[in-house]
Amino acid sequence: SLGVDRFFFVDNDSNDGTTEYLQEQCDVHIYWTDQSYARARSGIQWVNHLVEEHGVDNWCLYVDVDEALVFPHSEKCGLRKLLKYMDDKGQEALYGFMLNMYAPDLASVPRGDQYMDFLMDYPLFDSQYFQTKDTYCPYVFTSGGIQHLYDSIAPQTKTPIIKGGRGIKFLRSSHEISPASLSDVTCVLLHFKFAGDFKQCFAQEASVEGRLPYCKRRHMDYLIALENFSSGESLGSDVSVAYQSSQQLVELELIKTTDDFDAMNFE
Repeated sequence: SLGVDRFFFVDNDSNDGTTEYLQEQCDVHIYWTDQSYARARSGIQWVNHLVEEHGVDNWCLYVDVDEALVFPHSEKCGLRKLLKYMDDKGQEALYGFMLNMYAPDLASVPRGDQYMDFLMDYPLFDSQYFQTKDTYCPYVFTSGGIQHLYDSIAPQTKTPIIKGGRGIKFLRSSHEISPASLSDVTCVLLHFKFAGDFKQCFAQEASVEGRLPYCKRRHMDYLIALENFSSGESLGSDVSVAYQSSQQLVELELIKTTDDFDAMNFE
């Protein structure tokens, strides 16, 4: 409904029913491997191969399962209007950052497979983020949000959309890409890392063999910080905001739009 034609998944030898579910979908292509996720540079080699194989002359959207893409007017215009705008402007990549969403009490509660009420149960984000110059495209390093809980300097910048067939590669997930002409409209990825039974997920990530060492350390830092977070304590602060819309994010200067993009017909 947002304007995606085909979905590509890399099944890293899963055994939880994911493959069977995906095989029932009419617009899905599944690739399977039992190779090491870490040795594939956290899977990015697989993703870049799919872009080169299937992305020529196509726009390619790369997001994680716990992310939701938001850009100016995304509630009513979908991807096709945005990508036409970028085509007309000669732009090759949409960039932004992860906006970490959370519940006020940071509860770690298991959810069923059909769970969809993310914005209802995890409505808050911190409105204070900072950007500095970076060496690699999109040349921005983003920090802030609830990362202050664990003093993390993990990269939050992301470039989820690129134009295929231009030799553009994802680097370090999509935190960095090879050089490209960047959009003047930007985005966020609502990041629900602190949703569901995230403490169990962090413990698994900190010990699983398929993760790179720095990823394991990062998830261990999460667990240590959560142990120091008192049960029932509120995460609310003077920069906590409940999510409402993409226009809200424009007004908070977390995403950018342009007069030309705003003037498009979104009906």
